Amino acid sequence: ETGAFEGVVVDIESAFQGPTTLYMGPNGLLFVHVDRAGSWPRMLPSFRFEDFLRGYQTEDGAYVRSVYGASKPLHSPSYMAFDGGQLLYIITSNGIQRYNIQTGAFIDTLILWTSSGIEWASGIALGPDGNVYLSHEEFDEVIRFDGQTGDVIDIFVPHQYGGLRRPGVLTFTRDGDLLVF
Repeated sequence: ETGAFEGVVVDIESAFQGPTTLYMGPNGLLFVHVDRAGSWPRMLPSFRFEDFLRGYQTEDGAYVRSVYGASKPLHSPSYMAFDGGQLLYIITSNGIQRYNIQTGAFIDTLILWTSSGIEWASGIALGPDGNVYLSHEEFDEVIRFDGQTGDVIDIFVPHQYGGLRRPGVLTFTRDGDLLVF
């Protein structure tokens, strides 16, 4: 609450190479997005779940390997979002894949790029309305998908609206406003 240094939770650099992003999961684990050996994940053909995302207890920094189980390999994973419950959504080269965050089990591919009309997303957020929002750098827009079916609902933020250029990370405020970086 004061901003005072309280200590190191996980010595990330000694644990593995290429940490890029931290996510606090709804299960209380600190998730570290791993950019394996310093290479951007999109460039690599496939990962085991633990090669892309590792979970640590925040109290003592203990690595929680059992959280991953024997999940389906990820193909070129990049960004992710938690639904606040049991699901983790990950952008891959195939589309948006969902995994159980407790077991690491593959649930399904909610959005397939081949059927959605887009080839990649540069950011993902789960809205307070239960829908999935994806930023698309190439078209300078944010697309809204049905959170249950994966169908396109609409272009939520149109091409370059409000000066939008190369949207990336998305997040919602507590008031339900979408922030685009």
